[in-house]
Amino acid sequence: MACDINSRNCMIHRCEFCPGSASLKILLHAKLSTIDGNETILVEQWISTDTGQGDSKTMIYTKDELVEDTVIAINKLAAHSYIAKSQSNYLK
Repeated sequence: MACDINSRNCMIHRCEFCPGSASLKILLHAKLSTIDGNETILVEQWISTDTGQGDSKTMIYTKDELVEDTVIAINKLAAHSYIAKSQSNYLK
């Protein structure tokens, strides 16, 4: 999804040269090609609670829903990861 994991523009999705989420969607659909589009997929997912604690929850997805939610989560994770690393480096 990013050209350069050390580039601010790439990691916060501002780079015009990055392949972006479209290529990730294609890859995920290819990896899940043996699953029928109408089948349900059970995923154990960690959910944050209001108390700051977390809990494991079983989520039910179709293949398309799983791909969409995964792409959204990875987009958020990329930006978060870059910002956290930058802040850590700054504080060092």
